[in-house]
Amino acid sequence: MQKNRPIRVLIPERRTFNLNSQSVYVRVVEPMRWLKEQGLVEYAIVSEFDRNALFIVNWADVVIFNKHSSGDSYELACHAKALKKKIIYDIDDNIFNVPDNLNVFSRNHEDSLRIIKLASVLIVENTRLFNAMKPYHADLVVIPNGIFVDKYSSRILKNNKGHTCLFSSYVPSLNKFIRTFVQVLHDFQLKNPSVRFDLYGNNAMDFPADRVIPPSCFSDFMSSIVACRPSMAIVPIWGSEDLSSAAYRDCKSPIKYIMYGLARIPTVFTDAMPYTTCVVNEENGLLVNNDYESWFYAMSRIYKDNKLRKKIQHNAYRDVCENFNIKKSAMAYYGVLKKI
Repeated sequence: MQKNRPIRVLIPERRTFNLNSQSVYVRVVEPMRWLKEQGLVEYAIVSEFDRNALFIVNWADVVIFNKHSSGDSYELACHAKALKKKIIYDIDDNIFNVPDNLNVFSRNHEDSLRIIKLASVLIVENTRLFNAMKPYHADLVVIPNGIFVDKYSSRILKNNKGHTCLFSSYVPSLNKFIRTFVQVLHDFQLKNPSVRFDLYGNNAMDFPADRVIPPSCFSDFMSSIVACRPSMAIVPIWGSEDLSSAAYRDCKSPIKYIMYGLARIPTVFTDAMPYTTCVVNEENGLLVNNDYESWFYAMSRIYKDNKLRKKIQHNAYRDVCENFNIKKSAMAYYGVLKKI
């Protein structure tokens, strides 16, 4: 790499069910975008299946993969290695311990491991994941998720548009709690008919959703939730009822807290990792057990108690701005880029 010019980074896009991966954008594109604004890097994004990617590698200094597990990605990594390009493999999930009921990406462990072996460094989102990935690489670095505060920061508004509750279709991960959760949503809407449920994702579980917003890229998703100004959000995840999924769950990042906090959306979370690492109950969110009574009561409280909503909005927004600003994670990434 020539001195005094930005580091050139190639980011292979990863696709799941024909959708662009949000993880690639949260983990890699967003910090690279911030670094580009500072004149520290240049980056290009290309599909892992694009044969032209092999030629673009010639331009790059570093290729960053994120949970890639395809034969095409392995071929791209081998080509980069042959050209003596640096390779980073980035992970924000325990990809080698995915619960059987959660089919969110292919479990081609062999190709993931082959790319990891070619990588100069393995970057992970948190210390729990660091410990889980120790057997797979000698050089690991922890870089927590951040968010582009200046880009997505929401304005303080007196009133929300209507009475909207936001949630994501990632809830198939609930497994043992899913039927109870669906019942909570039906009963809550029956008791509060003015509430509209906005579901981001697909409605395979037949949730009582008034609007189903198709999956989108990360920046569009953030812009959307800031613009629609929901009254509340709900983030259920595996709890104590499903300990078989705990090893995977505990390695996840609190990305929904970061996104919803910056969007000033008061949110109810399952009282479990990873949200217990950053959410203080009744301060910057509500933490509840995965049972019918706890969820129904918490949703009712946050919906009806304007004072509580404002407190959570203020505290979560301030916490995200102070502790999850993309600048911190981007500069940590830049330190790795300069070192390898």
